[in-house]
Amino acid sequence: MRLLSYFTIYCLFVLCGPACYAGGGGTQIHAQDAFSAGLANVNVSTPIGLSSVFYNPGMMPNSRPGIQIGGTASFDQGQFQAYGSTQLPSQWEDSPLYLPNLYLSFPLNLGLSKLDDNKQLYLGLSVNRPYAHHTVYPNDWQGRSIVLSSTFNSIYIQPTVSYPLTEKISLGAGIVIVRMDYAQTRALPYDTNPLSSYVATNTESVEANGGIWTFNGGIHIKPTEQMHIGVSYIGRARGRLTDGTATFDVPRSLAAEFPTTSASTTYRLPDRMSIGFTHYLGGTKDTYISGQITRYGWDHHDGQNIDYGSEINGARNRTLGVKLSDSFEYSLALKNQFGERLSATIGAGYHTSGNLTDHARLESPASNGILLAGGVQITVAEHFTAALATQYFYGLATSVRNSTFNTDIEFQRYSIRPSLSVGWFF
Repeated sequence: MRLLSYFTIYCLFVLCGPACYAGGGGTQIHAQDAFSAGLANVNVSTPIGLSSVFYNPGMMPNSRPGIQIGGTASFDQGQFQAYGSTQLPSQWEDSPLYLPNLYLSFPLNLGLSKLDDNKQLYLGLSVNRPYAHHTVYPNDWQGRSIVLSSTFNSIYIQPTVSYPLTEKISLGAGIVIVRMDYAQTRALPYDTNPLSSYVATNTESVEANGGIWTFNGGIHIKPTEQMHIGVSYIGRARGRLTDGTATFDVPRSLAAEFPTTSASTTYRLPDRMSIGFTHYLGGTKDTYISGQITRYGWDHHDGQNIDYGSEINGARNRTLGVKLSDSFEYSLALKNQFGERLSATIGAGYHTSGNLTDHARLESPASNGILLAGGVQITVAEHFTAALATQYFYGLATSVRNSTFNTDIEFQRYSIRPSLSVGWFF
């Protein structure tokens, strides 16, 4: 009963806790727990931790069952300037990311065998926030008529089932319930040149929320005792965010043209396809090398409309955002066991942007970037393991053109992401 109470409190913390904001990949958050974070986000073929419940449920019969809780913090900052400018760059920032997560996996015997794991159905649950951002620009920046601040939060709740077909092949799948919240503020430059040096004082603020469901599935293949291969797919989520409100901070003389009204929008999140491998070295389970390639299907994001319940300055909707292209993540990692209680991980990755080359994704600018990661895992007791990890991300400067204000802007992003996870494994 006490464990159930703690579990309920933690779920409420995940669902109602501090807002979750994005790391170096723009809207997508790659790190979800300290075990996989220390491996540079390799998480579909490695039997470490329990985040495979979400990232590849086919791995569940090949990982120790149990319950794992943890969190990641991301401290992000960046800068931008007109391409080729000799002036000092301007700063923009993401609020700190606080990302709690929960994973649960346990076998259901079904009366087939008391000891043979290959004859057991596995049930699991994950609660995490893989997509989010909160970006704030200075009031006088060039794109303030498009966005001054933008916040997006998602919560993924996924019940999962997994079953080993044979000793070498296991499958898993889950239904994902997604909750999304969106808010944006922009400047309203009525008769002022949007490229001038004025500071935004008249603004529009829009908030909306809604939900959708999608699915995921994965397969784990073990050709030999030394080689593990994982393939997984998480479906795209396209949600209609309703129950929204649009408010306007404008001069009294313009209040009639900008009344407070209801608002709604459609928000699109990508599908995710990953393939990875883990190979044990030296004929033991002490050391392995892992690699992974992940594609994020942003190509179905073809812009975003804000729909108003009333006519606003002669219009019932407006368009924001741009069409995006797919982004990719390439990761390579190494894990080594030191004695019975301590292991360490290191990894590196390269991320590509989900922007088209002729547009800036101003709501949450993403850049091509490199990731460095490291972590330790400590077995405190027979069933209790703690993991610590840190990631450093540098988003390479990327020149992008936005047709709205017809200028090249160069973005850079820096992130430091510490993670902590604890697991009770059966």
